[in-house]
Amino acid sequence: MCLRWIYRAPAAISWAQGVERNGANGSGLYEQETKRQQEINDKLIAQSGNENQYKLHEEMGRIMTDNVTVVRYNDRLKHTDDQLRDLMDRYQRFRSTTRIFGRRWLCRMRVI
Repeated sequence: MCLRWIYRAPAAISWAQGVERNGANGSGLYEQETKRQQEINDKLIAQSGNENQYKLHEEMGRIMTDNVTVVRYNDRLKHTDDQLRDLMDRYQRFRSTTRIFGRRWLCRMRVI
């Protein structure tokens, strides 16, 4: 039976207690990250391009399934990388569907 974790636990606790936090309870860090995430959402909502998010997602899934599974070939990986870079450019031009669907689409775009 391995009991090494017994000796590591006190050191981990001691380290965690000594870590400098952003504010008394870390709320500054939380507010900072909340603001950053809201800025990302606002940027997505403001987009008004001509790309359809569902088609982008479907195309990316097909590319990844066809070329980046267990068996991989270098020439296909290079081609896949080029295609994914193209999708990243197209992602910057997708259209916001806030008026039609509310904000349900926002989670999907964050995942893509």
